[in-house]
Amino acid sequence: PIQFTRELLPTLLARDEAHILNVCSVGGLFARGKLAAYHVSKFGLVGFSSSLRAEYVARGLGVTALCPGYVRTNLFRAALSGRPSRPVRMPPRWLTTSPERLATHAIKAIRRNQGLAVVTPMGRGLWYLQRLSPRLVEWLGGLGRKGKKAGNRFQTVGAASAAPEHALGIRH
Repeated sequence: PIQFTRELLPTLLARDEAHILNVCSVGGLFARGKLAAYHVSKFGLVGFSSSLRAEYVARGLGVTALCPGYVRTNLFRAALSGRPSRPVRMPPRWLTTSPERLATHAIKAIRRNQGLAVVTPMGRGLWYLQRLSPRLVEWLGGLGRKGKKAGNRFQTVGAASAAPEHALGIRH
């Protein structure tokens, strides 16, 4: 999207009205485990959209980051989990939206010149909750219940800071 936008930007800016719609994901608003590469690409696209909007608003260019949750597409049927023999299951229908409904939301977001459009109720709810209480969202996602205790992390940091050369492998 970044290169494509760079190529089209002069043409878009020459028009009386133009709008860029980047289809991102709620995965660009908060992260879950085991999907770091996916989340970083979506966070980046949300940030890119926000930056474009700030940079070109005075020139009349609209930019929207459309952030749907799960959309009922063939992506789920074709996608594989970490094990090729185990297909990814479609989330429950009440957590998803249809491609048609997503398109309707996209058109509304463009007409309203929204900077950020979070589509599904679950996505909007988690986004608001993330803004109010990031720790609660971590806990709900299981991130707050897994891993080492914070005390162990402090001990490791403390030991490293006592002898940073040793921790970094620097020899004198």
